[in-house]
Amino acid sequence: MNMDLLKANKVAGVELFISESGLMFSVSVLEKKAGKIHLLSGYDNLDVEQFKQKVDKNIPLYISIDGKGVLHKSVVYTEEEANSVLLGKVLPGADENNFYVQGTGGAFVSVVRRDILDSVLSELKSLGYYFVGAALGPFAVDKVAALIEEKTINTSAYTLKIGEGKIVSFAKKEVGSGLKVNIGGEQIAEVDVLSFVSGLVYFVSEDSFFASDFLSEAKNEFKEKRKFSVLGVGIMAFFFVLLFVNYLVYDSLKSSNSDLQAQFNLQSESFKKSEVLKTELNAKKALKEKLGVNGVTKISYYLDRIAATVPPQIELTEMTVNPVEKKINPEKEIEYEVSHIVIAGKCKKSIYYNEWKQKLAKMDWVSNISVVNYIDADDEVGEFVLKLSY
Repeated sequence: MNMDLLKANKVAGVELFISESGLMFSVSVLEKKAGKIHLLSGYDNLDVEQFKQKVDKNIPLYISIDGKGVLHKSVVYTEEEANSVLLGKVLPGADENNFYVQGTGGAFVSVVRRDILDSVLSELKSLGYYFVGAALGPFAVDKVAALIEEKTINTSAYTLKIGEGKIVSFAKKEVGSGLKVNIGGEQIAEVDVLSFVSGLVYFVSEDSFFASDFLSEAKNEFKEKRKFSVLGVGIMAFFFVLLFVNYLVYDSLKSSNSDLQAQFNLQSESFKKSEVLKTELNAKKALKEKLGVNGVTKISYYLDRIAATVPPQIELTEMTVNPVEKKINPEKEIEYEVSHIVIAGKCKKSIYYNEWKQKLAKMDWVSNISVVNYIDADDEVGEFVLKLSY
């Protein structure tokens, strides 16, 4: 599978500070859209509970770690030197099996005890978060230094000097400048520089700055999760297209009953609902036959002729074509009075009603007209119901 498809389009860059009192987080959520990377949101000085509330567990984390147990030192080394040699330059005599070692640009070495970092990462993993990379201290900046215009920048805890597209020196920050840093066109406050850069590094190179079995396993877990999601979307898209095509096929089949029958037979395996649809179609045809409306009918003409004869003194309230013959029983088939029209209305005086009824009876298409109900309200408006046969 294309590895680019397994990369998330959103990442949370996290600056994680380990202290005696607990963990503190600064977070920048970045999104890559249409080839451009945008800062969506940022949070500073979050404890674990606030972090859980603010940061979506579906967004992977790229973490820069500092604080208790993390040491940094300016050390000249070559890429060929093993981690045990680099560790010895920072902590002479220390056991390599007890430390993670990170070298940056042949000039800086950072170390952290494995038990401390694994404990922190395990806590975050238990909360449901995924990791896609990590760095120690402020040195994630080295990966994107070429995007920074300033020669000297401040992070939340360090002052970094930039030269020739890399970090050339670092020192603990004494006083913040309050100035924003231009990184790839985004103006970033110094307290957010490291979290923003951590997220940015994911889109540039998702590799961690130091080797860790825990991080490698977590990163693979996220890739499997992404693989499942991408395949799931692909399968859903396939079935959506399949259903849409089936709908178009069905829509074209409605043009003729013979085509419909033939296509039902051809689609019997792919359309599980074909028999239900066929039954509904036949039921509708049978109902049209029963009501006498199959083919060309004159019902519209009849209704139009009735309406044209209504005098101003009469107000029609209802006209029902082929009314239900009896009260509907859910256990029995509905029976209709075919070729009948029931007309209900109101009339100011019976003379107008009688004249209109006689006029209807004389129409050549009317075979019979009968009174279903008539209520004469003397001086008030009377009500009537007529049944007309055609």
